[in-house]
Amino acid sequence: MAEIKSTLDLIMEKTKGLSMTPREKEALRQEEWLKKARGLIQKFLDGWMDLDKVKEEILLKETPPEWEGLIKKEVLAGLAPETDNGKRLELLRDLLQIPAEPYLKVFEDFNRRMEQEKQRQETLLRQGLAAQGISGSAVQPNLETAPSWKEHYDREWQSCKKALTAL
Repeated sequence: MAEIKSTLDLIMEKTKGLSMTPREKEALRQEEWLKKARGLIQKFLDGWMDLDKVKEEILLKETPPEWEGLIKKEVLAGLAPETDNGKRLELLRDLLQIPAEPYLKVFEDFNRRMEQEKQRQETLLRQGLAAQGISGSAVQPNLETAPSWKEHYDREWQSCKKALTAL
């Protein structure tokens, strides 16, 4: 009668002669480090860990040579002009010694352009409603449903993201 093999036995049998190259080992080690760093960053952002502890944990582990670039990329991925970026900017400033002012300037420019466009689009929408006989002090145009607003917002958002990653 044939022997029934466990899944682990089958896997071990299939991978018996396989080994990882040094490049694959390094990529795996870097990915593992990045997962741990992401977890530490998230704990800091959620208020479960203070920045000194994050620094200690990140720098205590065997860090890959390009660790600063990896952390910067991770922090920048979560920056957004409409959100509170205080903790992410604190990570940039205090962990990576990158000044936050250029990032704040990008957000200010984005918000200024969006406010100008918002006023312009609201005026156009009010004029369109008035042409249909809808007017009055209680009329509030809904920008969120206007395709032109969505297009402009998406375009500005992409421009903002490019500016942030270029810094």
